[in-house]
Amino acid sequence: MSNPERVNIFVDGEFYCGIDGFHLYGLGLRKGAELSEQQIKALEEIREQEAVNSKAMSLLSYRDRSTFELKKRLLAEGFGAEAVKKCIGTLVKMGAVNDAAFVRRYAESARGRYPRGKILAKLWEWGVPYSFSRPIVEEVCSPEEETEMALALARKKAASVKAASRYERRAALYRYLTGKGFDGDTASAAVEEALG
Repeated sequence: MSNPERVNIFVDGEFYCGIDGFHLYGLGLRKGAELSEQQIKALEEIREQEAVNSKAMSLLSYRDRSTFELKKRLLAEGFGAEAVKKCIGTLVKMGAVNDAAFVRRYAESARGRYPRGKILAKLWEWGVPYSFSRPIVEEVCSPEEETEMALALARKKAASVKAASRYERRAALYRYLTGKGFDGDTASAAVEEALG
């Protein structure tokens, strides 16, 4: 369905881009008029901005994203840094992208299933710096909850660990827990309690 508020621009008889009436008026374009270099440059900027905006909305339609991840994805698509910055700025003002809320939502959904280390690592994969996400994750995920989770895993795993000595069993369980993303102190405490 065509949008009556949009106008198609043709250059030398070939479709160049579609723009809304606001931009049409701002550029002073009229049917049959020759375009100046300045108008062509402005049209190119409008076309790129609309393309980057459309791509960003498409990415956000699948799942929430941080500004860090969104910026990385849009730049990787080949969009210019200025158009990406403007797009993300608009999305932040609209409330469509909010890094603190993104980190909090993910931490709350992962809480009880993954230790803080694994949650932070996943957020880092999505481009969120540790320095930004750590305080929020630590606020959402309590150390006590994490200790209980580590202890439950250690007790469950202890039954299947076949090792000759107590030291080897402790080392195997410790490696298992740190491999799951628990920090060293939490893993050590859980191993000690699980093995008695």
